[in-house]
Amino acid sequence: MAGVGSGWPKSERALLCMKYFLFVFNVLSFLTAVVILTLGLWIRYDWDFKHYILELRLYQFWTGVYILIAAASIVMAISFLGCCGAIMENPTVLGLYGVLLIVCFLLEIAGVAYLLNNGTLWSNVTWWLRDRFYELIYVSDTNAREARILRIIQEEIGCCGSYSSLDYIRVYKPVPNECRDKATGNEYLDGCYIRMSRYLEERSGWIAGISLFLAVLQIFGITASLTMRHTLRKLESEGKVYNPVKKSKA
Repeated sequence: MAGVGSGWPKSERALLCMKYFLFVFNVLSFLTAVVILTLGLWIRYDWDFKHYILELRLYQFWTGVYILIAAASIVMAISFLGCCGAIMENPTVLGLYGVLLIVCFLLEIAGVAYLLNNGTLWSNVTWWLRDRFYELIYVSDTNAREARILRIIQEEIGCCGSYSSLDYIRVYKPVPNECRDKATGNEYLDGCYIRMSRYLEERSGWIAGISLFLAVLQIFGITASLTMRHTLRKLESEGKVYNPVKKSKA
């Protein structure tokens, strides 16, 4: 629908603007969804990180990631639908696209909210980790697997106990060598529940931030698609024949 002239009705000029906006919006949405999907798959399948989650049984962290992966996959699929609806200027396709965008928006908000509440410092996961590390310390003498993951986390992340080395002293256990920096020999001051929460936040923060950006962007996409659909329906109800093919040849 090229070649806009001053004689065009305002509604048709608005349609042209919305058409190109939706096309650009869908390209940007698709690329953003690819980034979210890639980050989500990396968080889920990176072996070092996955090992911590599995051994700590911190499965709730992945729930928010799963929601965002699903939302990103849907956005990638419906981006093609949005482009087709804008180019064809089909009210039915645009209406369906708008509804699917609303569903994706809700999924993204839910995924971000859940992830931030279960994957950042001072969220629910922080207190869960505090209790989990206390448990690991208590059973480290009798459970080799729990003792192993506790040693690995303390050494690789750089922490000691749940709150500090005092957690070992209180239960009459020696402070392990993993609680000391190999280079300096100094004892780590941070507890593992704090350091692990920050470690999770480094990953959840990125995917949550990009997903929130996409959700905000989708507000404009929803508005444009439903407004374009309404304008096309209005032209039809007024008996105006609107043929984008003819306009493009004009």
